[in-house]
Amino acid sequence: RTEHSRIFLMIRRPPRSTRKESSAASDVYKRQILKTGKKNNISLYSPVIYNNNILGFISELGISSSRVTALTDISTKIPAFIPNKDVKVILSGNNSNYLEITNYIEIASIKEGDKVFSSGDGNMYPAGLFIGIIKVKSDGNVIVEPGKKLNSLSFVQIIDWAPEKRGIDINVDPIFYD
Repeated sequence: RTEHSRIFLMIRRPPRSTRKESSAASDVYKRQILKTGKKNNISLYSPVIYNNNILGFISELGISSSRVTALTDISTKIPAFIPNKDVKVILSGNNSNYLEITNYIEIASIKEGDKVFSSGDGNMYPAGLFIGIIKVKSDGNVIVEPGKKLNSLSFVQIIDWAPEKRGIDINVDPIFYD
């Protein structure tokens, strides 16, 4: 409960709920269309969650709709940590139902059932959101099973995570970005 309160204080206002419109899952991408967009003050790259579980991020933004890319999409990378283990990892989607750990050094400290949370590094996601649970495959490889899967939900929440809301002041030179 304390962690939940800290996250909402950090993002300054509760996430915006929205309904999913459709799915587009292929061998390469795992994405869904949401019925909310610019007219609802949604920002590009805003985290998409459900009850403090990270599902993905807004990857495309239209006037009245947006596209969310799932955590398990091959293009997704997530800085994460395992509490009480002092272990930080980078998780990577691979278009399966699981996430791969791409950079662990000391695997002996990671055990099946350990919980994995966003670290906040890289400023893509707030720190402390639940990602999933460590699983050990029969071949000994360690993977993360997401806590919630985007395609299993009808409604999701979007965190208002625009750079200016996070205190990031980016001045873009229009000459290079028109």
